[in-house]
Amino acid sequence: MVTKGEILKTNCASAEVAKVAENTFRFVNIAFANELALICEQVGVDVTEVVRLANTHPRVNIHKAGFGVGGPCVPKDPYLLLHSVVGTDFRSRVIEPSGELNEFMPRHAVELVVKGLKRVGKDVKGSKVAVLGVAYKAEVDDVRNSPAEGIIRELLGLGAKVVVYDPYCDESFGADKARDVMTVIEGVDCLVITTDHKMFGGLNLRKIKSLMSTKPIIVDGKRIVDPVKAKKQGFTYYGTGHNV
Repeated sequence: MVTKGEILKTNCASAEVAKVAENTFRFVNIAFANELALICEQVGVDVTEVVRLANTHPRVNIHKAGFGVGGPCVPKDPYLLLHSVVGTDFRSRVIEPSGELNEFMPRHAVELVVKGLKRVGKDVKGSKVAVLGVAYKAEVDDVRNSPAEGIIRELLGLGAKVVVYDPYCDESFGADKARDVMTVIEGVDCLVITTDHKMFGGLNLRKIKSLMSTKPIIVDGKRIVDPVKAKKQGFTYYGTGHNV
């Protein structure tokens, strides 16, 4: 036996639509979480607290906001579903706008980097930026559709000096590649967290600050750094859905 579980019987077409509908639901849910995060940034509340409270309702399950959607399936399946109605008079009112929002999030990450640098009197051109993680999700070496790619390439296009570290991946998307997590941090103006590998969650903020340049910035796309602790250590902190 390969696996255990209930076998659900249906027709082929329903099974195909159901499969892509699963990932489409996640795609749309993430888009909602991302838009909620952008709203929270504007009104000055923390999206993680908002989601925690909202998800206490038994029929609510808001996903986690971030810097985009990656992987081989979730970014693809919604458009595979829409492809089934190409040539009809159907117009997407939810899925396509969700895609536009999810595709915007890597650009928003860059906006936060530029904003943080400007806040401490630095220009993105010539600044050194470290990116932690190029894999599309934690504990994998898969970079397909990784939001990190768009972030890295746009920062490079703006003239930033970008260096990356991922314990699982050799890909750097055109940036310099560091040999370990402490080397990638050394001398950088801004640290961008794009993948929530477990090893990144236990970083020592005091040590990180001592290795970075003056007026250090953290842009936390995965919300693995405690904002209060980061600010107490002297970091300028920006996180997805956090502008408190």
